[in-house]
Amino acid sequence: MRGRDNTRVPRRVVRTYLFADLRDYTAFVETRGDAAAARLLRAYRSIVRAEIRAKRGVEIKTEGDSFYLVFNTPGDAVRCALGIARRAKAHNERHADLPLRIGIGINTGEAIEHDKAYVGSAVILASRLAQQAEAGRSLVTDTVRSLVRTGGLAPMRDLGAWKLKGVAESVHVYEVETTKSSAARSVGPSLRLPAMLLPPPLRGATGLVVCPELVQRELQLAALLEHVGAAATGESRIVAVAGEAGVGKTRLVRELARVAQEDGFYVFGGRSHASAALPYEPFIAALRPYAESRGTEILRRLLGTLTGELRRLLPEIDLAPANEDVTIPDDERRERFLRAIHLLLEDAASLRPVVLVLEDMHEADAASRDLLSYLATTLHGGICVVFTYREEDVGPTHPLGALIAGFDRERRLSHVALPPLDAAGVERMTKALVPERATVELARAVLERSEGVPYYVEELLKTAVDEADAGADRLPLPRTVRDSVQMRLARLMGERGRPIADLLEAAAIAAIPLGYDVLLDLSGRGDRDTGEDLAAAVEAQLLERPPTQQEIYQFRHTLTRDAVASAIPESRKRLLHVRVAEALEKLSDDRQSATIARHFAAGGDGPRAVATCRDAGRGDR
Repeated sequence: MRGRDNTRVPRRVVRTYLFADLRDYTAFVETRGDAAAARLLRAYRSIVRAEIRAKRGVEIKTEGDSFYLVFNTPGDAVRCALGIARRAKAHNERHADLPLRIGIGINTGEAIEHDKAYVGSAVILASRLAQQAEAGRSLVTDTVRSLVRTGGLAPMRDLGAWKLKGVAESVHVYEVETTKSSAARSVGPSLRLPAMLLPPPLRGATGLVVCPELVQRELQLAALLEHVGAAATGESRIVAVAGEAGVGKTRLVRELARVAQEDGFYVFGGRSHASAALPYEPFIAALRPYAESRGTEILRRLLGTLTGELRRLLPEIDLAPANEDVTIPDDERRERFLRAIHLLLEDAASLRPVVLVLEDMHEADAASRDLLSYLATTLHGGICVVFTYREEDVGPTHPLGALIAGFDRERRLSHVALPPLDAAGVERMTKALVPERATVELARAVLERSEGVPYYVEELLKTAVDEADAGADRLPLPRTVRDSVQMRLARLMGERGRPIADLLEAAAIAAIPLGYDVLLDLSGRGDRDTGEDLAAAVEAQLLERPPTQQEIYQFRHTLTRDAVASAIPESRKRLLHVRVAEALEKLSDDRQSATIARHFAAGGDGPRAVATCRDAGRGDR
């Protein structure tokens, strides 16, 4: 990003900084000699670098016996410190003649990217902590401690407020107790991450297919981790993650799920589908593995007379008590099911903190929304519910919109919004996905076509890899995007007939936002049919209506428009250019003259293109 004077504006980011120092190294060199010191240094660096790779860290600088590392999350940094301590202990047991005595300091905060490193007070604070850490100790600030949840990774001993060199204010310091295993504190059955929250494979036949970095989502992840951390201390939280399609909601909650599971949480996950045949779909998918792991006997003791309600979760197991009353009214049956789900979640939270991820709640059925509302008022603690939805799909009249408004009024809901990436973010993704071809020009071209939506960035870059002649001046339309749009268009044609495709093709050729009157003219249909066609195209997420006074429509995304236009034969494109020019001409708006002339020219009608330009020139005089 550049300022008005074309100088690069420093980018501020939130990261976690870890400094590690090898204690008594100078004394070791003097007493044992250079050869032994070299072996000690090799062992030290090998251990630290193995943990850096395992915990997704970045080695910023290594100088002598010191490491400067950076992590995207505080949890990864603390896990790295624990791994270093564990490996150093094993090394010392095998090689008493080469003792590794390592002190570590960790802090999380905002810093400025500079010369492939980070500078700022948060970095200095981590460095100062490392200088104070005695051999075998890992010290963290209260910021790190609050973000990684006390009971998740390892116990942390409160060391009180410390005065550090060069730091004006006292800093509250904690020590990570590396001698105790956090795994020993995990109770209850062990569960795998839900399949929907597993990360996709990073590589395909042609190389990277998913960006290995979580780009420009550090602040959002830190906010989610803070809410999850509150669950570990006995609170309950509900968080809504909102953003347009493809902006990275699933990628963000997958990273959250990974960190939470590694910290000892139960992670449950389910997704809503508009075509779901059964009510409560995301909750049933999320809780079925836990209910199965608890077993029939425990469930019967836990739920008592409500046991039979779990047949929706476990239809293959006979959970109903022998004296179950089959004549229970529907309203009471619904209430019993809600209570059973509540008890099941509370049971899980009594064993470990819980993260419940509900994806695509904009497509959830009414019963699932009711259950979410019920849980918001009944959950006691130890549970963080995170649900995602497409912001553009949830307007004032959408049922989820009403539910969110109610949560907001009652101060029960926290919000995390995901905006598109900016130029720096697209440049980072480009370097991560195609490092051998990454240029500023390519990143700029990808930004222009993707509008910063990470899914489209990945698809454009994958296409650039697959096609040898692709580059900044030629970025082919990704096949996945084209096929998706064409399938939606085919469904609309099946429902509304060929005229809706004709209208969308004309709008794609126009390549500008169009008012309702112009679209009515291009449609060739009546007012009612045209209005219904436009409403259907908006519902299919092909068009959108910006919040303007005039009724204007435009394609949801540049690539959506390109996908519609790509299927139009050249001969038909020329006819559509002329139709668009004629429809715009009727507006009698001199500001459209250049656009009208361009469409006449593209349609092969040179005389009218020249006449339009001539008339516009006369008007300017």
